[in-house]
Amino acid sequence: MEIIARNWDDLLRVAGSLKMGMVRASELIRTLQLGSRPSSIARAIGELGCIAKTMYLLAYLDDASYRRRILTQLNCGEARHSLARVLFHGQHQSGLR
Repeated sequence: MEIIARNWDDLLRVAGSLKMGMVRASELIRTLQLGSRPSSIARAIGELGCIAKTMYLLAYLDDASYRRRILTQLNCGEARHSLARVLFHGQHQSGLR
């Protein structure tokens, strides 16, 4: 928590820059990865991400209806991928590329 508190103003500036489109996420990531050791702001972003991930996992474990909604979404995605595989292989076998 200390590293997040120390870098809070910078975190807000980064979030604002991303929101306003002044910097692209890919540029930010590339900048943060420069050098052999992560900068203080990079470590703060990582720690903040850990908090968000922990909150998500706790909500997932605590709420059965939330888990069902996620499973429904996953099943829809899997069904779409299965259909795409069948269609692709069907076209591939008949020579209709």
